[in-house]
Amino acid sequence: MPILSLINNIAAKPKSTPLITLINASFSGSTEGFTGSDATLSYSPAKRLGVQADADNGYAYQNFSVVPGVSYTISFKWVQVGGGTQGAGNLKLGSTDGAHDYMNLSYADDDATYQSGDLDFTATTKTLYLRLITTVDTKYTHWDNIIIKEA
Repeated sequence: MPILSLINNIAAKPKSTPLITLINASFSGSTEGFTGSDATLSYSPAKRLGVQADADNGYAYQNFSVVPGVSYTISFKWVQVGGGTQGAGNLKLGSTDGAHDYMNLSYADDDATYQSGDLDFTATTKTLYLRLITTVDTKYTHWDNIIIKEA
């Protein structure tokens, strides 16, 4: 085979697969695919997802297909708004529904400033389960800029 043909074959091979973003939730006009369980979901003009608990530990959730063995990154912002005790926020990220084997973060009451977090993890199952929890009945938390993508 001529050398030029070999060079063309090498050049024609695709580069690495682009990174996949599972979610990039800016909450600009909807709840971005999240569903409520014992919670009422809303989005605000400030582009945040509101999770108001209808019972203790009400939550918003979304599940994602992932590839076992592949590394991912999650990043997010969380804030409590309004006066008085609003109830703590909790983010659970797990390999089964309700689990928190990848991430289990809690934030304290009455914190009206943005908190942010991020985590790199390697998927062990084909589905990723994300819950955004408000721990106290009738109280609320707001979430923003939730991004899950290949690391």
